[in-house]
Amino acid sequence: LDESRPNAVELLGVRHVLFKDEETGEWKCLDDKCSHRFAPLSEGRIVKKTCSSSSSETKNCIQCAYHGWEFDGEGSCTHIPQLEESKKIQVSSVQSYPVQVQVGIVWVWSDPDTSVFASSVPLPISPLLKRQYEVYGDDSPFMRDLPYGMELLGENLLDLAHLPFSHHSVGSLARDLGGPLPLRMLSEAEKETVAKWEMDQGDYSNNATILPMFQ
Repeated sequence: LDESRPNAVELLGVRHVLFKDEETGEWKCLDDKCSHRFAPLSEGRIVKKTCSSSSSETKNCIQCAYHGWEFDGEGSCTHIPQLEESKKIQVSSVQSYPVQVQVGIVWVWSDPDTSVFASSVPLPISPLLKRQYEVYGDDSPFMRDLPYGMELLGENLLDLAHLPFSHHSVGSLARDLGGPLPLRMLSEAEKETVAKWEMDQGDYSNNATILPMFQ
């Protein structure tokens, strides 16, 4: 993400715009459409505005590229260039979404109707990723856009038979390693061994693990 400009993103089929308020250091998320003529806000620019006439505090707003209307991180319209200063009109806000940033990833709560829970529901972050982030910083998480659903990706990750062929020459993988793959369920003791390794590598503050039913 580019901190100097609006960023167009798509989440669950909905187009959003992300931008960073350099004064607070917080990322903001809005629907990617101006409430005036529905132009993409991501094609606009970030402008710095004074919060009030009695304060020197500033905040970043998005200026729409179509008519120059400006919106803050909560989606409220803060400026209409074509409106005389002595006049006031009621303007629809742009839908905003709660945002958190952890382990170098921007997390967006995409359901406005349940946004009251956004700050209380724990993020699904592996303790192993948290440990990696502490060591490697922003180089540890990454994202790839793939043209298929999560169910196909999950099946692919469980399919070990494709590794020697699709990923040959990666590390020690080679095509001649392809062959039968005998599998068995881990015993309860083996599950505990794996869980202990994960606890040693990650940050499990409550020292409690739930062993998977199938592993």
